[in-house]
Amino acid sequence: MGYAVMQACEGGEAVELHGRERPASVMLKSSWPRKTWPAWAVLGVGLLATVFASLLVKQRVELDAVRQFAFASDQVTLKIQDRLGAYALILRGAAALFAASNAVDRQQWRAYVETLRPDGSVPGVQGIGFAQLIPADELAAHIARIRSEGFPEYTIRPSGERAIYTSIIYLEPFRGRNVRAFGFDMLSEPVRRTAMEQARDTGEASLSGKVELVQETGTEVQAGTLMYVPVYRNGMPRDTLGQRQAALIGWAYSPYRMNDLMAGILQDWESHEGRTVDLHIYDGLQATPASLLIGSNAAHTPGLHSLFYQQRTIDFNGHQWLLVFDHISIPSGISYATAWSALTGGLALSGLLFGLMLSLINERSNAARISKLIDENMRREELLKESEYRWKFAIEGSRDGVWDWNIQTDEAKYSKRWKEMLGYAGDDILPTNEEWVNRIYPDDQSYVAGAMQAYLDGKTEFYVVEYRIRCKDGSYKWILGRGMVVSRSEDGKPLRMIGTHSDITERKQMEDQVRQLAFYDTLTELPNRRLLDDRLSQTMATTKRSGCYGAVMFLDLDNFKPLNDTHGHEVGDLLLIEAATRLKSCVRETDTVARFGGDEFVVLLSDLNADKTESTSQAGMVAEKIRFTLSAPYLLTIKHEGKADTTVEHHCTASIGVALFINHEASQDDIFNWADTAMYQAKKAGRNLVQFYE
Repeated sequence: MGYAVMQACEGGEAVELHGRERPASVMLKSSWPRKTWPAWAVLGVGLLATVFASLLVKQRVELDAVRQFAFASDQVTLKIQDRLGAYALILRGAAALFAASNAVDRQQWRAYVETLRPDGSVPGVQGIGFAQLIPADELAAHIARIRSEGFPEYTIRPSGERAIYTSIIYLEPFRGRNVRAFGFDMLSEPVRRTAMEQARDTGEASLSGKVELVQETGTEVQAGTLMYVPVYRNGMPRDTLGQRQAALIGWAYSPYRMNDLMAGILQDWESHEGRTVDLHIYDGLQATPASLLIGSNAAHTPGLHSLFYQQRTIDFNGHQWLLVFDHISIPSGISYATAWSALTGGLALSGLLFGLMLSLINERSNAARISKLIDENMRREELLKESEYRWKFAIEGSRDGVWDWNIQTDEAKYSKRWKEMLGYAGDDILPTNEEWVNRIYPDDQSYVAGAMQAYLDGKTEFYVVEYRIRCKDGSYKWILGRGMVVSRSEDGKPLRMIGTHSDITERKQMEDQVRQLAFYDTLTELPNRRLLDDRLSQTMATTKRSGCYGAVMFLDLDNFKPLNDTHGHEVGDLLLIEAATRLKSCVRETDTVARFGGDEFVVLLSDLNADKTESTSQAGMVAEKIRFTLSAPYLLTIKHEGKADTTVEHHCTASIGVALFINHEASQDDIFNWADTAMYQAKKAGRNLVQFYE
């Protein structure tokens, strides 16, 4: 053999190849790059993928933050819309006072506003007032009347001759800034006039444009707006535009200073957002300085290119507001921990893969151990993602409770605020759906279950429902529930649902108060004329279906005026209250006793008999029972401050007119006129009698 081949030994001896010698270290260095280039390639790809994945995670974090911010913006918008609706409901209740009586004096107006307690139930209201419509030929008489009420300096501002005037004659609370508005003619100012005419012509509540309120004192001036509800003369038709204009007697209205109004509506929303949220509200749809109603941060102007820039619009009966939301700076609530985790994890994983490749090159026995480490790392990443996803909708800035329902396992998670809303601590509520279902008010359970099932079946677009839920102390709260499905199976079945609970108990109580004022007499708590008309309409429809007669009784107290003249209206009111109590004791629960006005009452009997003679006998028995009960002596106790109470004995009878009806044979007005005619016949015949209309 002409040449010798020698292997390098471990001691580093020389290598001879074809008669040439090369050091062993040179051979090792030259072969190392060829062996390790796959590991370096994997490291490079891993680093690029890590940077790309980290950027994607960062974008997802920002997108989630924007979604949360958009959700919060929606909540604020809905809160403002709900509050404007509540203000309109209050003003409609005020207008209903005029519909329930021929006149409303200053004391009655003050009593209505004090009953509502707007400072506690709907904060931010500057006042609740009434502006009277005054023709030019009645101006002098109007000024004289108001001055005679104890306001000798009263006049209408601004001065000057006009075809028609208005004047703010009632405004509660009548103190502080509100006194400056007394006597102001709002119709003389174009922006207010536009809103007042819109309310007059449509019959609906209207908002004015941006104004400076007359309540402003020149310091800390705020932009203002006003809400109007028309007040029409009782009994006049208002089906057409001309009829509404002819029937108008004034406006129930409320002035709002925008900063105070928003502070009352939003309360702690801005502080919850870390004082980095900027909210601007503009009158109309153009974001101009002239139309700015309120800006939470005067030094910051929202930018269209901002990550968190949001716009919402509110349309209140044709008048629009533009709401612009933005973050002044990147909020502290955004955490890039997941992005940093992805970057750190990616770098670690790339290094791990690099080491793995090197290990595979040098020692294949390490493959199993490295694979196990990779599996554990991937499992930790999946658990982290699941934890982030579960709570990314947990937005409790609006003081709402949050729930998370696994539909397959029927497990449920409830936020701390959800439990606090019902008076529970953290360990009092188990993580099951039954904890919620079993606390729903029994009468509401089928309704709530139906709404939930309709949403899960895709029959409704949203799950939004109002119901009552039991608290820890056994009481019930009104809840507004909202929710959405966030996960579905491949065949479309819902797997997971997340939602919120809002406490709307105060709003429900306010609605009940307004309903009570609108449909019941404030003195006797009997139904008023408006509710009586509705009950009569229902009874007439019932007689048509059943074929049985109904009856209307008109009652007038025969000896009421002397009591008022002798002892005053307070004692007369005591007699009316006692008469109402006696009337209710004479009829069935299905019948209706109403106060028609003054000392006149109406009794509506339903479901008598199909035979007219028998029905006449039944109605006559009830009428005689009422006449006998009302004729018993009245012992009226008069309270005296600082003195002993006194008792007045009074004898008072009633003249009663009765009219039968069936099957829509006459209109409601006809039936009332029949009973009224019969009542006057009873009076002419000597009083304390029952007379049927023939």
